Amino acid sequence: MISEYLIKIQSALRNNPQPYFPMDRQARKRRNLQLGREIGYGLGPYEDWETWAQTTYSRFVVANSFDSIGVVLDNKEWIAAIRAGVQRYKDYVPPGAEAGKA
Repeated sequence: MISEYLIKIQSALRNNPQPYFPMDRQARKRRNLQLGREIGYGLGPYEDWETWAQTTYSRFVVANSFDSIGVVLDNKEWIAAIRAGVQRYKDYVPPGAEAGKA
């Protein structure tokens, strides 16, 4: 299930990499961190998300940085962004639900 999710993200990025990998160093870093949080949110429901998260740095950040800008964040920053996304998922309370009862 997680593997399929990550493959779909890779495919989407391959078909339209510009939004997350702009040719400006600071913009790329912001977009990479945003991508990490979004991936983390999608991994949030899974107990083994950390195991899968370890495979994503080379798969998403490094693989999409073979240009003059290059890699703009390290694995520690990437995993922190994923962790933030997972936490956001866990903290989410659906509209109309009481906190802790969703």
